[in-house]
Amino acid sequence: MVTMLMDLLPYLDKDQLNEILNKIISSDAKEYKGVHYKDILLYLDSSSIMELAEKEFNDNQDIKIYLPYLETSKIDELFVKALKEGKECSYFYPFVSQETLKNVVELVVTSNSTYSLNIKKLLPFLDNDSINLLYKYLLK
Repeated sequence: MVTMLMDLLPYLDKDQLNEILNKIISSDAKEYKGVHYKDILLYLDSSSIMELAEKEFNDNQDIKIYLPYLETSKIDELFVKALKEGKECSYFYPFVSQETLKNVVELVVTSNSTYSLNIKKLLPFLDNDSINLLYKYLLK
């Protein structure tokens, strides 16, 4: 009987999943016996995912894959941190809260700073208040 490690993922406990995750992390190919990050994320608890995403972010790694699994507050925190550090952050836009997006737009409008924002890419994710704020700013 041949069973792939991936087939077992839904049935493993937290410790077993973390063991596999650690083997994936320590692997150069970022996989272990056919299991990649994207395969195991669905089965990890939110605290493990947040820890992993924050570690990867701090190591200047791409964290796009983690965003659908993170809490909005953590996404907002990492987004603001990316802005302040001048990192490319457009991949955050669909996941950032409206409140944070509005705060960023207000900051851009009041301080004339664009950080590393691509306003054109940001527009589809803004609410009416933020669009109106940008409109008034651009009319000046």
